[in-house]
Formats: sequence, structure tokens, C-alpha cells
Amino acid sequence: MAFFQTVMDFFCPPVCPFCSEDIFEEDAQLCGECLANMPQLPERRCSGCGGPNDTCLDLCRECVRVEGGRPWKLAVSAFPFYGNARLAVHQFKYRGKTALAPFLAKCMAQAWLSQAIGKKVDAISYIPLHILRYIRRGYNQSEILAELVG
Repeated sequence: MAFFQTVMDFFCPPVCPFCSEDIFEEDAQLCGECLANMPQLPERRCSGCGGPNDTCLDLCRECVRVEGGRPWKLAVSAFPFYGNARLAVHQFKYRGKTALAPFLAKCMAQAWLSQAIGKKVDAISYIPLHILRYIRRGYNQSEILAELVG
């Protein structure tokens, strides 16, 4: 099976789901240029929202201001939501580019493993879509991500 996949990759290399360029790096899910253009979060992140944290607290300024705190205990973000990361999410969610799902799921899992050190996962779930939205879209993006992350 591995031989067959190698031959297939030689004649029909995988393409970047973002820009449709050929991908020649083994196990890469985006081309090098698209990957390089994905915005990155700093290493120090807020435990409330998962975003950047430039305070000396565990929470960023925005989360400290939320009266009564956030309704969850820990959030981890894979990317800041702008630029190519925002475009990738919108392409996946609204434009049927489900080929982005493995890349997004891998980034989500890596972010969890690097930021939620020592936190045990009991379950991975998703929010069901309204039936009409599911029919119109043809898939539930959250369900796909939950399955791949799991």
C-alpha cells in the first residue's frame, strides 16, 4: 500500500487545499508558502481565551475584564483569527473546502498538546448544526474536526 501511495504521489502530487499548488514535502498538508503565511500566536497565552497574553497573570486584560469570568475553565487556540487563518476557517466552514480539515485538526491537536500540559481529555464532542443549515452546507464542520482531533 505504501508503494502504491508513493507512485500516486509521484504522478499526482497532493495539492495545497488553500492555493491548489503541488505539495512535495512529505506529510505536509499545506504548501510551504501558505504555511509560512499562517499567523502564529506567541508562546505565552491566556488560559481564559487562548489568545496572546502580555500580562503577568494567567489571564489576558480582556478576560480579566469579563465580569464573572468566562463560562469555561481553559481555552486553547491554534491560530489568531486573522489573515490566512481566518480565510482557512471560512473556506472550510462556508465554501466546502473540507480538504482543510486535516490541517486545521492537526494544528488544534498540536496547540492542545503544547498549551494544556497535564490536562486530561475526557471527551471530544461537537455542536450539532440546525437541520436546515446541515442540508444547505452538506456537512458539519465541527463534527469533522472533532472526529479528526479525536
